[in-house]
Amino acid sequence: MSSMDETSPLTANERAWLRFLRDVSKGTDPAQIADLLNEKGLRTLHGKVWNKSRVRQPVSRARQILRAEESMKQAADPRFGMF
Repeated sequence: MSSMDETSPLTANERAWLRFLRDVSKGTDPAQIADLLNEKGLRTLHGKVWNKSRVRQPVSRARQILRAEESMKQAADPRFGMF
């Protein structure tokens, strides 16, 4: 993935991956997420298998990035907050 700070635009693949992490983490134990990623053959950036400790940071970061992206969209919309 790219640097993924709040100012860099996300590619469609990056956005899809972040949404996947966010959505799968709702009501799912980190160990179950790790199992799912491992079953799909996905590895960490360092080529390691996923475990519950390695899942927490990417899930947290995915939520943070998607919230920031949504906030920027809302701030750019002059009609946001109008009734």
